[in-house]
Amino acid sequence: MSTAVSFLQIWMFGIIALGVLELLNSIFQAMGIWQISMANIAINRLCLMGLMFVMVRIFGASGVIASQPIIENIAAVIMAAFYVSMIRKNTRTAK
Repeated sequence: MSTAVSFLQIWMFGIIALGVLELLNSIFQAMGIWQISMANIAINRLCLMGLMFVMVRIFGASGVIASQPIIENIAAVIMAAFYVSMIRKNTRTAK
């Protein structure tokens, strides 16, 4: 199997998480809470760079490719949990 095909298979692991992150960032911006969206992007990129340095030492070039889906999946779970807790808090306050 060629290197490009294996890289695409690894990257496809994070494509759903990337969509979820983009959706949540858009929702936060539409709600007027753009600071959360901006913080998510900044923290996501900083963590990505840190994980890249670790993964490249362990797995070589494949580690660089694998680090993005890992970070995006973790960030998607955290942002979705934050969104759900924020919605629950707002619905309790509205009642």
